[in-house]
Parts: sequence; C-alpha cells; structure tokens
Amino acid sequence: MVEMRRSLWVRLMRAGPVGLAAGFVFVGGTLSAQEPGARAYLESPEVEIGEQFTLKIEVTGVGELEEVMLPDRFPFAVAAYYYMRLDITDDFPPDPRDVLPYTLEITPATAQSAGSVTVSYSLVAREAGFFEFDSFRIAAAGRTLETEPVMLLVRPPSEPTAARAWIEPPEVKLMEHFTLFVEAPGLDGSARVDVPDVSEFATGRGVTGALSSRQPAFYRFVALRPGTHEVGPVEVQVGGEVYEIEPVTLVVSDEHRQIEAHAGVNTEQAWVGGEFALVVEVAGAREFDEDPELPDISAFAERQRGGGQGRSTFSASRDYHFLALRPGVFEIGPVTVKAAGQTILTEPVRITIAEGPPDPVAVPEDLRTTAVADKRRVYVGEPVLVSYRLLARDVFRGFEGWSVRGETTFTPPVHEDLQVHDLGRQPGGWRRFSVDDRSYRAAAEHFVSFVALETGEKVIDPAQFRVQVNRRSLSGSRAQLRDPTGARTMGNWTPMTLTTDPISVEVVPLPTEGRPESFRGHVGRVEVASRLNRSEAEVGDTVTLRVEMTGDAYLRLMPEPEIILPDGFDIFGPEVSDDPRRLAVGQPGERTLVYRLVPNREGSYRIAAVEVAWFNPGTGEYGVSRAEPFEITVGPAGRG
Repeated sequence: MVEMRRSLWVRLMRAGPVGLAAGFVFVGGTLSAQEPGARAYLESPEVEIGEQFTLKIEVTGVGELEEVMLPDRFPFAVAAYYYMRLDITDDFPPDPRDVLPYTLEITPATAQSAGSVTVSYSLVAREAGFFEFDSFRIAAAGRTLETEPVMLLVRPPSEPTAARAWIEPPEVKLMEHFTLFVEAPGLDGSARVDVPDVSEFATGRGVTGALSSRQPAFYRFVALRPGTHEVGPVEVQVGGEVYEIEPVTLVVSDEHRQIEAHAGVNTEQAWVGGEFALVVEVAGAREFDEDPELPDISAFAERQRGGGQGRSTFSASRDYHFLALRPGVFEIGPVTVKAAGQTILTEPVRITIAEGPPDPVAVPEDLRTTAVADKRRVYVGEPVLVSYRLLARDVFRGFEGWSVRGETTFTPPVHEDLQVHDLGRQPGGWRRFSVDDRSYRAAAEHFVSFVALETGEKVIDPAQFRVQVNRRSLSGSRAQLRDPTGARTMGNWTPMTLTTDPISVEVVPLPTEGRPESFRGHVGRVEVASRLNRSEAEVGDTVTLRVEMTGDAYLRLMPEPEIILPDGFDIFGPEVSDDPRRLAVGQPGERTLVYRLVPNREGSYRIAAVEVAWFNPGTGEYGVSRAEPFEITVGPAGRG
C-alpha cells in the first residue's frame, strides 16, 4: 500500500447550515469495481475537556474527492492546531473559526482492494456533554455520499490534586520549541504564575495559554543554547494558597534542528518590463551562513537589486528584485541555502510573464490618497509645504487584504508659476490616520514645497502615486494551499495609479515698507549664529566658518546668506546639512552651512557678521538676524 500525506488548509464558506469546505483532486491510482462508500468515525470517542481526539472521514472505492461538506464550526471543539500550537514555522491563520487544518491519506487501488481517501481533523474538546456530529456529505466519483452521525462523549476535566510543572518535550535540539506546563488545584484566570527567567538559554514565543480549569497554563519557548538547564522554580498563587513547584530540567543538544528553506515570487504573473521579487527564507535559523546561491534566470529576467534582509529569532530572509524580459512560463530553479551548518535546496518556483501589464483596476475604498497643505494663504516667496500620503486600510482595524508594495513611484505636479521642491519621502514606521471615521496606515508619505513667484489665485495640481497592489484571495471552492512562510504572496500584483485632489492657494504681495536692503526673499523668521574655528592662521591654511540657522520656516528653500570677506581671502563651499528630524509640517527648521576660508596674504582682518533678513508672515513685518563678527590674524606660511 502506498501512503501519501499532505498538510493542507480548508476555508469554510458559510452557506446555510453547512459550508462548502474545499475541493480535492488527488489521484490515487486505478479504481476497483467496488461501489463508493463513506463513513465517519472518531479515534478516542470518549475524552475529557482539553483532550485531543481525531475525526476521520473515510471514502472507499475512489481515488479522489471533489468536495467535503462540513459545518461552519464545531461549538464544542476547536482544532488542535489552535488549542496548543507548537509549530514555529507556520503563520497563524487570520480567523481560527474560518479554517480547519487537516491531513489527507490516499490508498491507491490494487487488484485485491479498492482505493480509499481518508481526511483527518485533529480536534480538542472544549465543553462537557454528549455531542453528535451530523452526517457529512462528500462529492466523489460523480455522486454525493453521506456518512452516518458520530457521537462524542466529553467528560469534565479531572481536578488536579497537587501543583506540578513539566516540560514537553524534555529534550530538544537547538532552535526547537518546548513548552512549560503548569497546573494547580483551582487554577483559573485570577491565579498568578511567576514564569521562570529562561533568557540565558531560550527565548519566548510570545504565546501563552490562558489560565483555565479546562487546561493547564502553558508558556512556549525556543531553545538557543545547548546544555542541561534548570527551569524554575515556579510559584503559583491561587486565592490565598501559594504553591512552590520544584524546578524541572530541560536538555538541549548541540545538534541544530533541521532547517526549512522556501523560495517564492511575489506574483503569480509578471509582465515584460515590470518587476517581480524572488524571496528566499530559511526557517529554524536566525541567519544565513552564506548569501543564498540563486539559479541563473538571465534568459527571461535581469536582476535589478537584491539582498534586502529580514531577520527574527526564528527565521531569516533575503529578497531579490528582477526585471522581466520576455513572455512565457518559466521555472526558477532551486536556490541553495546554507544556514546552521546545513545546506538545503528550495523547491523550484514557476512564474508566468505576460506581454504587458494587466488592465488597471479601479481604486478600492481600502486605498486612498490625501494632500494636506500647511497653509492656504501665503505671501510671494512663502513656501506651502504639502504632505502627500498614500493610505491603506489599517490591518488591525478590519483591513481585508489589500497590500501595497514598499516601492512606490511618486510624481509631484509641475508648474511654471510655482517653484516645486520635492523634499523626499517621509521616514518613519506604520503611522496611522483616521479618514472619514476609518483607520488607515501610511503606505507612503512625501513632502513637496511650493513657492509662489507671483500673486493671485493658484491651484496646485494633483500629484500621483504609481503602485502595485495585491489582494490575497483565500476563498473559493477549491482547496487553498497556504505557504507556511512569508516567501510567497498569493495573488496577482496589479499596477494602479492613485491621484490626489488639487489644492487652491491665495498668494498675496510682500509689503515694500520696511524692507531691508539685505532682504533676499526669504519668508519666515530666522535666527543665525556663526563660529570661526581659529583666530590665528598662516597663509594657505584652511579656516572653517560655520553658519547655523534655525527658524519657523523650511530652511532648505532659503537662499544662502551673503558672506562678506576682506581682500586676502578665498572662499569655498558651503557644505550644507539639514536636521532630518525637522522634516515635518509645522516643525522648526535647522540648517548648517560650512565655508572653507583660505587666507592668501598676511595681516590682521575683520570678518563681518553674517546677516540674514527675513519677512515674518505672522506679523507682516521684516526682521534682521546678525551673528558676531570675527577678528583673525594671518602670519607667513611655514612659520609653524
């Protein structure tokens, strides 16, 4: 008998009293003449709350299943995968009520016996009582089969008579998980458990079991250092009772767990002239021993950039971006991955490249753009700072699957009567915004400053974001395979252009009364300070003049101040730097200019004070800021 097992995912789609769970097409061999039949049965039909049992649906006389009809959920049981999940390589599904993991066993037909297909679901009892699994309907061999009902008896859990702690498994390899279990009489959600510090040899998985009479408390870890380690002691306080539990022992071998390597592309279909990303991930190791060795795909793609790194306690990844060169269906061969002293090959990856991109899709409400100006009425020369944001629905507040690639193309508007200064992308993480009472995150944010050169009503034209978007699809009547790593993003990436709204601005003239002669057009209050790095020098030395400006306007747009030097000096520069922390709407600016002064003759000189004139739009008045003048003595060259 040939046995084949595959771990798959079923998505339950609600459709009245039952839901269409999945479609199976697995060929198991030549069928016998036996009429197809189906039965359901339980392994361990009597269990306690918290104990595991297996529901099996066996179909004989077939080599494949088309559909299995399951209830949308079992209120008295939960999948063992979610009840006490120990695997560190898989992702949690989005909603445990909507998916059930299962295993599949196919027995091919022979001359002596009919083929069969068995689907198994591992479940854990949650409620005490006598429960019935209704008939299950299975589509196979062109007909619909039904099983008989199955009964399950769930007894209340046995109350522990003493406090105890234990580890499962007690012996592990490096990077393997282990779980500390703790139970005590009367243990419930009000109890306090002092979890031992295991940071010297392990790290937490960030998942613990809720304190409940239905199960022991559990705390999950991953082993990081070989040796024999003591875990504990553990102190449990239940009401007024305090239990001291002796330490337990964990043995970690110096052998590393078997790593897993996965490769995938970020799209099911790319197009000529477009990019796709190849992602390589190793699970069970925190870093690569060497950079992954990629196969040669120059026949259909050209590497653009790569080496982007991701790293966690349990995995590491690299991503590589390619330009698609010609259409067709191609295979990206195995990637050689070396990590934890092991060498492993990934499975090949198939990619389809089309002649051109798919038709643009309509912009969904989950994506939107905003354009926020810091002011709508300005003087000539006064900058309008606009923050352009590409927003996506917040994944923590109901966002349902749209993804935006990190590489977005932003195009600011072009104007003849406005100076346009693209100030670059706003740094920062996942900042959130509320728009129309919906929560969004900023997928991209750019600052652009517009300076009006003449008076009148001006309209800042729309800007554009060009992105690739994707919406994962996990529904459908066919079985959906769920990649256990982040290496593959299911679904087609689609180009999309999002346009911002225009912005109206009123531009008024600057007053002529009180305008200083040194005024060079800067609007916004400025303070200036300067420093000379020496007061004595020789001919040919370099003297550094440092000018620092701060103000309530964006100083990157400010004209350079006039530096007045006496005869006998050459000037070079300036080297300009801006404080990146001040790149924000409404925040004061900070700019530093460094000049190199080289004296070419001896003498005593006075370097005039640096003067900056400005117009304050808040008061409608001009002002002047001056730094200190400097005295410097220059001696003959080579004196030192």
